[in-house]
Amino acid sequence: MESTGSRDHHTEPLLIVSPSATFRGGADGSLLHLLRRFRQFPQPLIVVFLESGPLVEEARSLGLPFHLIEAGRLREFKRLLFSVTRLSQLITDLRPSVVLSWQAKAHIYASAAATLARTSAKLVYFQKNTPDRSWLSRLIRVLPATGALACSEYVATRERALTRFPVLAVPSASEFVELSQSAIESLRAEGKKLRVTLPLPEGCKIAIMVGRLQSWKGFHAFVQAIATLRQEGLNIAGIIVGGSDAHESNYEPVLRDFIESLGLTRHIYLAGSQSSVATWFLAADLFVHASREEPFGQVILEAMALGVPVIACRPGGPEEIVTHGQDGLLYKHGRQNELVNFMRQLALDSELCLRYGQQAQASARRFAPRIFLTRLHAALAELPGASPDA
Repeated sequence: MESTGSRDHHTEPLLIVSPSATFRGGADGSLLHLLRRFRQFPQPLIVVFLESGPLVEEARSLGLPFHLIEAGRLREFKRLLFSVTRLSQLITDLRPSVVLSWQAKAHIYASAAATLARTSAKLVYFQKNTPDRSWLSRLIRVLPATGALACSEYVATRERALTRFPVLAVPSASEFVELSQSAIESLRAEGKKLRVTLPLPEGCKIAIMVGRLQSWKGFHAFVQAIATLRQEGLNIAGIIVGGSDAHESNYEPVLRDFIESLGLTRHIYLAGSQSSVATWFLAADLFVHASREEPFGQVILEAMALGVPVIACRPGGPEEIVTHGQDGLLYKHGRQNELVNFMRQLALDSELCLRYGQQAQASARRFAPRIFLTRLHAALAELPGASPDA
C-alpha cells in the first residue's frame, strides 16, 4: 500500500476510486485527461487506485495526491475486506464531498467503504459501459448510491431505466482536440512515411479500424466490407490497430483465420497495439468504427480531431459525436450493405473526404478536455447530496 500528497483543509476534495491503473480503453483515457489537469479542476482531487500500473506512475509524476490499495480480485475475500476497510479509513480521514467510482466495478468497494465510514459525501459511480443485466451490474445498482454518471446520453438513458437514482451524461474528451494545426500537419507527414512502409498494395485506398480485438467491435464486418469492395474491383486495403483483449484472447486467431479465408492476408494489416495512434490514423484515408452499441467511441473522436473522415455505427454513443452527412457517416449495426456503400463513397470521393475531415475537426472541439472538466464538475454539483446510507 502506498500514498502520497497532503490534505487540503479549506475545501472538501473529490475522491476518485479507480479499479484500473492500466490503459485498457476510453475509461482510462478519460481519467488521464483529468489527472493531467487536476490543478484546473474547481476542487482538490485525490485518487485511490485499486491496482498498480502506468496511471499510478502518471499521478506520481504529476504531483497528484493519490493512494494505492492493491485490491486484487473480488473473489479474494480477505483482500476485499482489507481494501474496503482501508478505503473506509481514507474516506473518514479525507472527508470528501463526493466519492466517485470511476468505473462501475469500483462502486462495490466504494459503496461498502462509504457505508462503513458513515460519510455524508455524495456517492456516485461512472458508468462507462453499455448497461446490461449481468450479476455484477445488478449488484452495483442495488448498492448505496446518490447518483451516477454516464459516458454518453445513450448510456445514461439505458442506465436510468435500471436505477432508482439520477443518472447524468458526461461525455469524454480527446487530447487530440488540443493539437495545433501545425502539430497535426507534422503528424500527417509521419503518417505518410509510415504508409509507404506498410505491406499493402501500391496505390490503394486505406481504411483503418482502431480498438482492442474483441468480437463486439465489429472487425469481421470491416474485413468483409474490404473483401466485397475488392471483389468489385476497388483497390482498397485495411489496417487494424489494437492488441488482444485479456477477456477474449481467442478472438485474434479467429480474426486472422477469417482474413485468410477471404484471401486478404496481403490486403489487411494487423498492426497490433500501438503507442502513437495518431500517426496510424493519418496513414489512412478513412476511419471505420463498427462496434455494436458502443457506449461512447473515444477513437471516433480522435480520428475526427485529426481530420480523418469517419464512418461509425449506430445505435450508441457515436450518434452523439457524429452528425450524419455533415462531419461523417453513420450506418445501422448489422446493415453490411450500408457499411460497404459508405466505404465505397469515401474511397472514391477525395473531395467529400476532405470536407468531412475539416468539419469533423470543428465538431470535435465540443469534446475538448477543458470542457470535460467543466461538465464533470457541473454534473457532480447537480446530483443531490445525501448520505449513502440514508
